[in-house]
Amino acid sequence: MTSREFVLSDWYYGDPERCPHDAWLESCEIFENFTEITLGSSGNVVHETYFRSGCVWKIEARTVSYLFEAIPGKHLAAGIAGPGGK
Repeated sequence: MTSREFVLSDWYYGDPERCPHDAWLESCEIFENFTEITLGSSGNVVHETYFRSGCVWKIEARTVSYLFEAIPGKHLAAGIAGPGGK
């Protein structure tokens, strides 16, 4: 199915149970090496994710939360501490 066929499908706009443009994203995991979090001029948090393809995903939000979960068998780089300085 092409992108055009996808967005012009009857169910795309006509079936609210399957309609992706009105959906809420409940969670998302991104595995990339380079992200940057800064404070924008409006006072919002700006999170930019840089992909190897050259694309940049920029998200601006009023708040951000962070959860650190160690990957079994992986060690933190020397000199970089996890939560609580561990």
